[in-house]
Order: sequence, then C-alpha cells, then structure tokens
Amino acid sequence: MAKPAMDIHQIASVFKRALLQHGGANTPTAWPQTLTNSDLLKLFRSEIDAARSLGVRWEEIAKELARAGIHKKTGALFTGPEIRVYASRWPQQPSTLSLETGATPAPRSASPPAIISPATVLDSFPKRLIASLTSTKHQLPATEQHSVAARMLIRLEAMSSSRMDGVRCTLEDLLTLEARGENTDLPSRPQSVHKVRQYVLALERFIPVVREGGPTELTVELIHHLHQIVVMHTSQSADNPIYRKGIDVDQIKTWLADLAEYMQQLEEDPVSAAALARAAIAHAHFDAMQPFAAGNGRVGRLLLTLMLSAYGFRTILVSKKIEQLKTEYIAALRRAQEAQNWTHLVSFIGNSLAATQKEDSEIDHGIVDLPALWKHQPGFRNGSAAYRTLDLLPSYPVVTARLLTNLLMVNRAASYKGIEQLVGAGILVELTGNLHSRTFAAPAVLRVLEGALGEQ
Repeated sequence: MAKPAMDIHQIASVFKRALLQHGGANTPTAWPQTLTNSDLLKLFRSEIDAARSLGVRWEEIAKELARAGIHKKTGALFTGPEIRVYASRWPQQPSTLSLETGATPAPRSASPPAIISPATVLDSFPKRLIASLTSTKHQLPATEQHSVAARMLIRLEAMSSSRMDGVRCTLEDLLTLEARGENTDLPSRPQSVHKVRQYVLALERFIPVVREGGPTELTVELIHHLHQIVVMHTSQSADNPIYRKGIDVDQIKTWLADLAEYMQQLEEDPVSAAALARAAIAHAHFDAMQPFAAGNGRVGRLLLTLMLSAYGFRTILVSKKIEQLKTEYIAALRRAQEAQNWTHLVSFIGNSLAATQKEDSEIDHGIVDLPALWKHQPGFRNGSAAYRTLDLLPSYPVVTARLLTNLLMVNRAASYKGIEQLVGAGILVELTGNLHSRTFAAPAVLRVLEGALGEQ
C-alpha cells in the first residue's frame, strides 16, 4: 500500500519544537562562542536525517529550517548544499521521525539505515554517472540458448556468494552431488557442498517466480523462504523464522514489512538507474538489519539477485564481482549505511552488472557452441542417445547413466551405450572408476566454467 502524500510544511513545526528544546532562540548571543555553524546544525540532525529518510530534498530542508527560524550565527540562512556537506560528516545515528506527531524516538541500536527514494539518491549523482548506469540495459536475451547456460550460471553465482561466507566447494563436487543424488559421499568438504546446493535450490525456485510476477513477489514470505532454504534448519519453517537475539521480534517484523513494501514499488522504466538504486538501497538496508540468527549474508545476496531479476535485469552472476572486489564492496556498503552516501554502492553494483553481463555472454557462448562442434565428429547418429546427450552437456556437464535415462527418457542400456560412445570420442571422461554410481564429466564445459570461477 502506498504511503500518504507528505505535507512538506509540517517539517518546519518539527524544527521549531526542536529549537525550543535547545533554548528557544537562534540569535548570535544565544549560542556559545565556540559553537560552529556545523555544530549548531548538528543539534537538529535527528530531524534532518528523518526528513531525508522520507525523501525531502536538501533545498526543501533549508527552506523549512529558515521558516522555523534556524539560521547561521551571523543571521545568514543555511543553503541546501551547505546542509548536505555538514550532514555528510556526521557519524551514523539512525532515527525515525513521525511528521504526523512530531515525535522523534530515541535512536535504536543496530537499526538499519533509513529507506529513501531512488530519486533522492540519484539527485546527488553527476549526470555523467547516471548516463553510465543507463547506457546499457544489462540485459541478456531470454533465448533458448541462454536458458541452457542459465543453469550453470546459477551454480557459479551460488558458489561465489557462498565463498563470501567461507563456504567453499569445487564445481566438480557440486555437479557430482546433483548427478548422483543427495546422499552421495563426496571427497571434499561434504557439508559445504550441501550448503552451496541449497543456494542453488533457492535461485532455481525463485528466479522464475520473480521474473514472471515482478516486484510484487518480493515479500516478507519470500525472505523467510530464502532463509529457510539457506540455513537448512529442520525445525524452522517459513512461518516460524529464527530471528537474531537482542532485537524485539516485532521490531524485526516491522523492518521486514517496510523493506518488502519498498522493494515492491515500481519504476516507470523497470530496467533503469532508479531500479538499480532501489535494489542497492534495499540490499544495504537488509544487510544492516541482520534479522536472522544465521545466514544473513547469503540471504541478502540472494535477495539482491532476485530484486534485480524482478526489475528486469537478466544478469545472474551478481556475487562474482562482490567476491572479487570484497574490500571495495564492503567500503561502499558502509558509506551507504553510516553516512547515507549511496554513490559508491549504486555505482559498484551498476559497474558489476555491466562487467558480469559481458562475462555471462562469454560463458554462454563458450559452452553453448560446443555441441555444434562435437556433432561435426564422425560416428554420431542423429537421434541416438549419444547425439542427444551432446545438447545436454552444456547444462549437465557431469552425468550418470541414471541421470541421462531420466533426461533422455530412454532405458539404462541406451544411456550406457551413449556414454561409452562419448568417452570413446574424448568428449566425456570418467571421474569415479567405480563399478557402481559411475560418474562422467565433459572437461571442455568444466574448463569454461572453472575458468570463470578462477579455479583453473
């Protein structure tokens, strides 16, 4: 539900009440001589921060300060740019303001930053920077070929995001788990493989949902489902999430509800700088909120991917650049959360999307074009199990006879015959050497994917 329109002139009365609390007069003799104009303005920072959180422009704040009788010690009026510079130097002190009552509650510890409009954020951007954010739509065509590569891109995204939290596994182990079944014994870090697999399941389940349904699918229930999948708590359900201790549960629920309402708002141009800014603001808000006892980092990055997908951005590899430039990302996130300086974070995410769009395309072409090359080799009969498997390998580069039996809808004997033919042609190699649960991989596909992860 949209919030009611705000009467800007109510802010002046709020400032007047604050002025009364600080002595009731704003004259050269009313303040200590050592008090600077910056210090004077800082007395009203809670009211200014709260007005900004509601989307009020700096120039409007300057006008309402003047209407309230608040000015410099010389009697001159504060200007919008001056207030903005002073405010940029203030340390974080989150607060909320009710313009209906004028009440300014005491600051809450560990509260998320104020949710502000994308337009307010972009107001502070140089025009050339906005142009760079909108110069490309960051979209990949939703073609049948790209849907083939998308299955692998989801797995690369899951691995990159999980590594941000120290959860590491090899791509080969992840694909072996998927090919052989959930109860497979894996040689390296089995718990990590299963955690990455849960991330994959979350992306595969909800990317189609948000792309079809749009921003209205970005709900509190979705956040709960993401957390349920990621943390794998058997005692947890989406209706009974495990929140972190130290914060009132009702407060966390309010934060999440406000965040969901914000994410669901539509831009005139869905794939735009404004949509990008909205995703960045919501991402920073969730990160500061840390609503759950565990898994907040992965849930936050999942939510960022799903927001961008809901807003029309087609890039899947959102976390790869975050992982590669982790220090820069964290610095940009902290500037946004602590100083309300959004330029670095929005630019970081926009530049990351532009870079990963190119990488998505390179991965796409690198693996999707392989079947056509393989089919030029002699000996593959059109329609045979081996021939049909060639088209599956970009999406399923690790296979078993059981998996191919299900995917091709043929009997087990035909699957084994097709695998033997592909091994003979050097397209597949055996990973296991066991008589049972034999597993095979397409090295040409794995090389492209592992190269994208930096594992070669």
